[in-house]
Amino acid sequence: KKNIRTLSSLAKRQDRTMFRVVLLSCLVAFAYAQCGCSPSMISDENGLPKADPETGLYEGDMRLTSNNFLELLGLRNTVRNLWTTKIVPYTVVSGNPSAVDSALASLQSRLSNCIRFKRRSGESDYIEVFSGSGCWSYVGRTGGKQQMSLQSNGCYSVGTIQHEFIHALGLFHEQSRSDRDSFVTVHWGNINNKQCHNFYKQGSLPSGFPAYDYVSVMHYGTTAFTCNGSKTLTTRSGGNVGGSSLTNLDVAKIRALYRC
Repeated sequence: KKNIRTLSSLAKRQDRTMFRVVLLSCLVAFAYAQCGCSPSMISDENGLPKADPETGLYEGDMRLTSNNFLELLGLRNTVRNLWTTKIVPYTVVSGNPSAVDSALASLQSRLSNCIRFKRRSGESDYIEVFSGSGCWSYVGRTGGKQQMSLQSNGCYSVGTIQHEFIHALGLFHEQSRSDRDSFVTVHWGNINNKQCHNFYKQGSLPSGFPAYDYVSVMHYGTTAFTCNGSKTLTTRSGGNVGGSSLTNLDVAKIRALYRC
């Protein structure tokens, strides 16, 4: 009887081990089944980027207008979407106003007052910051009130606040530049196939635009939208990319855009 009980216990342990192996195999197979991108997953038949079907956001954190689509295709200069007075009024209706004030004061100082951020005092064109779902912004000035979401839980680092306001100034993500393939490698096989649209590439860049910046605050990280934990973006030599704080090249690009 003792031997029978021992054999029965061993059989149960083997069954549990086999179950874990099968479960792990299924999970790995499921993860890899979600990997890989094709061109049709990135843009539509007109060459325009696809939005996230659930959030309506482009590249994770941007809301785009028809003017932005023309810019992405290289059919129109971004100048029409700029804050022409170089003054950006804003209001914070929910979230952390003092954190926004502090991050923008730092950004304005780094820009040597090329751009001035100020609390709104009746201006018709302004940014309304609220604590919505996630972190997102429109790109450039849209006219009238334009919203920006900075969720209270997760969007209030200095780098994140500045990232979203730089979108509002008119800049897209660094890794979507038209010349990105000369500087970084996109590892398409490691990207979640529901997130392929986040790796769209622009049609052109303004002439004389500052150099590519691997650690820009506007650059995706190395494992952005990974389906398997592996790298999705690296330098051409395999190094990591992405930054969490403003760089000198970020400053140079804003100043080039606003010619100041």
